[in-house]
Amino acid sequence: MIMKTNSLFKKLLLPSLLAFTVSTASAVTLDFDVATDFEDNFWAPTNRSLVSWNASGYVSKGMPNSNTSTLVYNSSATGGGSGLAGTAAGSPLDKFDSFVYETDVAMDTFGPGNTFGLYTKLNDAATSGYLAIFRINNGSSQADFRIFVEANPQNGNGLGSNTTPVTTQIFAGLGNFSTSTFYRFRLEVEDIGNDVQYTASIWTTDPVPSQIGNTLTYTFTDGVTGLGQVGLRISSANASVAGNLNFDNYTVNAVPEPAHWAGIFCGLIGLLAIVRRRKRA
Repeated sequence: MIMKTNSLFKKLLLPSLLAFTVSTASAVTLDFDVATDFEDNFWAPTNRSLVSWNASGYVSKGMPNSNTSTLVYNSSATGGGSGLAGTAAGSPLDKFDSFVYETDVAMDTFGPGNTFGLYTKLNDAATSGYLAIFRINNGSSQADFRIFVEANPQNGNGLGSNTTPVTTQIFAGLGNFSTSTFYRFRLEVEDIGNDVQYTASIWTTDPVPSQIGNTLTYTFTDGVTGLGQVGLRISSANASVAGNLNFDNYTVNAVPEPAHWAGIFCGLIGLLAIVRRRKRA
């Protein structure tokens, strides 16, 4: 009986479990406690010399520079000659379709144009994808969320040819932000048929994460679905603003498709039904 049940497991349930494992295998968790968390996991196509690992356990970009730095997550990037992020794209090993994207961000000084963005659905060459930008102004309660299409991290400004966002939404009920304090920027990306839905929120980090303000959602109808690379865009538009923008605890967690859960459930039901039938016989 045990041998027969094992055989049924392999035929009915194992394929579903394998599909589930493959679908959830893409996951990233980097706490930047060591330099290699940054150096061996990112390719920096734009202004890489302005971004560096900090021995306190996070990554920093100097904000007194009116420019943009971009980073593409790629675990085949193996560092640069100056000890910073990778210098070549390498193989696009890490791709995601539906996922939750989180990064902790702190600014030493708030100022107009200081932004933190998340690339999603980048093509293999990392020349086109969606870019979701969080922008906090002057330490006040105002923060907004913007999305750009055909964004190119290899372009000088990290935006590409379309410099007008397809949507700009303002967060409500945030309260005042504190300088040099980490806040968690959370972006959920979900493929729904031919559409792509983006859900943005901002959270505190310590001691227990808690959402502040409301949740913003935007859906691309007939959008770019399927697997794509991810990355970061850090921009400062005011050369007079002092200090750094720091980021930490970079995570990307794949969300399994409903079809995979359904496959596992059906496999279990089928297996249980056959076992019960054999017991009766």
